[in-house]
Amino acid sequence: MACRYTRENKYEVTMTNAMGKRRLLDGFKIGTTTVLANKLDPDELVVSFLGLPAYIMDKEILDKLHGRGVSVVSMIKRRMWPGTNIADGTRYLKGHYASECHKAVKRCELCHKIVFAMKVNRRA
Repeated sequence: MACRYTRENKYEVTMTNAMGKRRLLDGFKIGTTTVLANKLDPDELVVSFLGLPAYIMDKEILDKLHGRGVSVVSMIKRRMWPGTNIADGTRYLKGHYASECHKAVKRCELCHKIVFAMKVNRRA
């Protein structure tokens, strides 16, 4: 078993025993504090798009991911500059591959082969 702090009141626990995992997912109390757990699917991956302009719509991202065989399991989120609500161009989401074959190869391909049409600002 391993436990890793991720953020305030959030921990990632890795279990080696199936019975212990089931008991953890059922929830439990420590004193007056209720502890709830969610199962993380090991096939899920976080897909990040760095440096995307604001005019690239989320639908275009979703369409490209679906075309690559990725099922999206979360909303697209935008990373913001610290202390602001200004997006820094990074968008990310959780997804997983529908097919079991060649996951490692597909993950590498996904990282490098999704292309978006960018507007070019040319000054004379």
